[in-house]
Amino acid sequence: MPEDAAYLHGLRTDPRYNAHLSPVTGTV
Repeated sequence: MPEDAAYLHGLRTDPRYNAHLSPVTGTV
């Protein structure tokens, strides 16, 4: 799922969403 990976990567690189995704997708 390259699109999903790119989507998650985009959110993780965003400081606003990174704080929210850290505990959620910390293992991703």
